[in-house]
Formats: sequence, C-alpha cells, structure tokens
Amino acid sequence: MTSVQYIDFVKQNLPCENVEQNISVVLMNLSALIKNYIPQDRVHLTKDILFETCHSLLAVEGAPKDAISDSLFGFVSKNEHLEMCLEWVKSSQITKNAVCVYELK
Repeated sequence: MTSVQYIDFVKQNLPCENVEQNISVVLMNLSALIKNYIPQDRVHLTKDILFETCHSLLAVEGAPKDAISDSLFGFVSKNEHLEMCLEWVKSSQITKNAVCVYELK
C-alpha cells in the first residue's frame, strides 16, 4: 500500500473508529506521512481534507475528542482554517456550525 493509498484508506475508515488509542496512532502516522512521504503537490490538499475530517469527527457523539483535537491543529493548511483556529483559541472551544463540540483545555 502506498502512502497515498493509506491516506485514502484512513479518510474513509477514521469516522468508523471509536478507540482513542487507535485514532491517536493513525493521526500521528498521517502527520509523519504528510511531512515525509507524500508528493509535495498533494500536501495542502491532504491536510485540508484531514482538517475537515477531524473537525467533523469532533461533532460525532462518542468520538474520542481528545485524540482528534490534539491532531486537528497539525492539519491546518489554509488561511480559513488558521483564522478558525485562532477564534477557537480565543474562545477556548472548538465549534462546528456555531455549536461547541470541544472545550479546549
């Protein structure tokens, strides 16, 4: 399996995973893959997709939110995401559609 295939596999299966340790390891591996192994022209797009995936997962009831939020900020790749993150830090909460999905600690 290539690094790009692994990333696609994770994007499809991450929403089904509910074990915090598994999510932590997968997201850590994704960060390493993005930094070291995927083609440079795919980095921003991949980070963008993973940011949106993690952000959406935070709104899922029962999702292991600590593991997801720990990695979310590492996938920032657009100014829009950076501005969103700055607002979250200022308000000490991550929101989705103006609803708090995670309290920052």
